[in-house]
Amino acid sequence: MYDTILFDLDGTLVNSAEGITEGVRYALESLHFPALPYAVREKFIGPPLRESFQKYSGVDEETAGELLAAYRVYYAEKGLHQAVPYDGIRELLEKLTKAGKELFVATAKPTVYSRTILEEWKLDGFFKEIIGAGFDKNFETKDKIVALAASMATNEKIVMIGDTVYDVEGARACGLPTVGVLYGFGDREALRQARPEHLVQTVEEIGELLCS
Repeated sequence: MYDTILFDLDGTLVNSAEGITEGVRYALESLHFPALPYAVREKFIGPPLRESFQKYSGVDEETAGELLAAYRVYYAEKGLHQAVPYDGIRELLEKLTKAGKELFVATAKPTVYSRTILEEWKLDGFFKEIIGAGFDKNFETKDKIVALAASMATNEKIVMIGDTVYDVEGARACGLPTVGVLYGFGDREALRQARPEHLVQTVEEIGELLCS
């Protein structure tokens, strides 16, 4: 079916809720902005953080950049170490590797953080490349990240797997099909309305789909 698999990270491979939501709380508190409830901070998982600070705290782009810098202070020290792989992820990656699939990570999280998380859990070796955002705001959008990962693939049958509308839209902009996962942090109804080619409820269903 598909020979190259591009994985989102947050909400797809790892549960990163604690580190991200606490990082957002820390950033707002550090710069003396009103606190946001957990349900809102959870919405920061997946989209570019700069955009989320603008959207949910009502700040301009420059101030969002300052909040992002404060967030990264917390995240680099503590937050990235709070991410935990979802149950069954190692087994899934082993199954896909044995089936001859070429695996990449394509995430809006900075590459250095993504690599550290995967290295800590000894999952990095499954991936040909880990492609993330840079700290430059010009390389934060999902379509650019997906395009770069796809350009490194040696096979033409490529699929993107992610839990948010951003994953679907980023892949679609590159002409790629998607698998939407419903166990992550994305809005389930919004993900369904984005019409990914496939929807799965569990990690195990990913393996069943891709190795059928």
